[in-house]
Amino acid sequence: MQYIKSLSLLSLLTLLFIFPLSIRAEEGPVAREGVLDLREWDFETQGSVRLNGEWNFYWNRLLSTEEELSDFTPSFISVPGFWTKNKEHEAYPSRGYGTYHLKVLLPPEQNEMGLSLHDVETSYALFIDGRKRTGAGVVGRSEAESTPGYRSNTLCIGHGFSSLDIIIQVSNFQHRGGGLREVVKLGLSMDLQNQLKRNLAAELFLIGSIFIMALYHLSLFLFFNKNRTTLFFGLFCLILTIRTLVVGEMFAYELFPFLPWGVLHRIEYLTLFWSVPVFAMYIRAQFRDLYSRYVYHFAWISSSLYSLVLLAPTSIYSRTVVSYEILALVIAAYTLYVILRAAHYRRFGAGIILAGFLVVFLLLVNDVLYANQIVYTGYYSSFGLFVFILSQAYLLASRTGHLNYLLERQNVRLERMNRELDKSYRDFEKSRQGIIVGLANLAEFRDEDTGDHLHRISAYCEAIANELARLPKYSDYLTQEYIDDLSQSSILHDIGKVGIPDSILLKPGKLTEEEFEIMKLHTVKGAETIKNIENKMETDTFLTLGYRIAHYHHEKWDGTGYPEGLKGEVIPLSARIVAVADVYDALTSKRPYKEAFTHEKALSMMRELRGVQFDPEIFDAFENIIEQINLVRQELNG
Repeated sequence: MQYIKSLSLLSLLTLLFIFPLSIRAEEGPVAREGVLDLREWDFETQGSVRLNGEWNFYWNRLLSTEEELSDFTPSFISVPGFWTKNKEHEAYPSRGYGTYHLKVLLPPEQNEMGLSLHDVETSYALFIDGRKRTGAGVVGRSEAESTPGYRSNTLCIGHGFSSLDIIIQVSNFQHRGGGLREVVKLGLSMDLQNQLKRNLAAELFLIGSIFIMALYHLSLFLFFNKNRTTLFFGLFCLILTIRTLVVGEMFAYELFPFLPWGVLHRIEYLTLFWSVPVFAMYIRAQFRDLYSRYVYHFAWISSSLYSLVLLAPTSIYSRTVVSYEILALVIAAYTLYVILRAAHYRRFGAGIILAGFLVVFLLLVNDVLYANQIVYTGYYSSFGLFVFILSQAYLLASRTGHLNYLLERQNVRLERMNRELDKSYRDFEKSRQGIIVGLANLAEFRDEDTGDHLHRISAYCEAIANELARLPKYSDYLTQEYIDDLSQSSILHDIGKVGIPDSILLKPGKLTEEEFEIMKLHTVKGAETIKNIENKMETDTFLTLGYRIAHYHHEKWDGTGYPEGLKGEVIPLSARIVAVADVYDALTSKRPYKEAFTHEKALSMMRELRGVQFDPEIFDAFENIIEQINLVRQELNG
């Protein structure tokens, strides 16, 4: 459906474009042999008139009055047009100077009259009835005497005339073509001024709109999505903004009068040369698999070479524009082919791009034909590009909306997955805690102190670890995740006791040396049990921390512990923390072989073991929170 709508739009826009091309300069009154008869023309109802046709022309003469003109025999030249392309009469070389003359016969009692003159190559002086009225640059007989310049003039010339002698001196020693290349208009001053205001308003709107789009898409790329499509589109809009300032009404000449004519003229060419590869870059970003990299690279290399020619004098580089326009049309035709293929494959947005691009392509053809005096329509590519830019802005907005829609759908899916994962995680946590508690209870079910001992060890370890985490040395290592795992896995420290005979494990008296050696094996047996379970899982799990605790929690800081006699920080941190908690709980709890010590007595005994059995930093952290430890003991001492 979108493709059909796009083709319908293309048909309409094509018809709207072809219609202006059919309007030729010969419509309306036409000057013949230097005279234009407007005595039957009603400026009130019929509007302004183009002063087209045969003007008198005096080559290599700079004349300003009728008396001076009468001394020479004129030739005839067609206006508008370069004097180098005077098809019906004698053509002249591009470099030189001359005088145009047209006698206009006017109707009686006309109102205030005005004259509109635009884009003369490359300097001129306008005389009406022998009086100089305006000009641009400095007209001269040589390159040294003349200065190129530009000024678009709409001036009031008065009323009550029965005829006008319009004389325009023109010199050109810079451009590839000289003369009155644009239409000269005569009409009521108010009509011409209103038309000028409309043109200025339209072009200012065009410049402002394209510039805002450039800033928006460049900002979008810089600060948000980093999508190269928006970058290339923003750059293309920026180039068009600059180009629109130096063509059409040529605002740049008014905004920057201090800049030489040659600088602004080169900017006009430079923006033309770089608009093509940047546009190709934008289309290739949309349909990379369809756009040949060879054509893409050819466009960049060609534009770079043409840009280098701008270092040459104006008379040289201005001659390159025709060949580049042909090159641009070829690249544009290939780009149109790529877009047609994309539309055929129903790529997203291809129909919109096709509609906008065809308008640009047709108007670009018009501009090339108009610049070379083949048609007489005017420059319209800026407005065509504005239509294209609007269509692309709509496309990018649609794509953003589509992506937002997909993102919303993805967010819904992610929320559902998160809920499922949360449930799975909760189930996993329950399973994990069940495994840990179940394993720990294997060793504790024969002990009268069963679950309370496990809860106290877990709480002591968590409290000590949180205090220790305040030290810079441990702040990065003791994360909340690590502390949670330590709290849960610490209760596995005596799981190996399940393999110790009751006669030893529950003996009320002191163990013999042989019995103690058997008791010490509970560290090895516990570690082996946990390791065997973990090996079945084929990955590191929460049991890894439990393995280290079970194996090393009876190692001592001075290296006299068991089962391996490790010393200092070689002992895993988790085992060093559990060692402090386990001894405190053992001292303050009743055992088969002893009564429970008081909190104060236990703390006094442990202080003597700081730096001997216990890591000094861990013991200091333990002592810093001793009141909290005591409260936990009281709450969980069942």
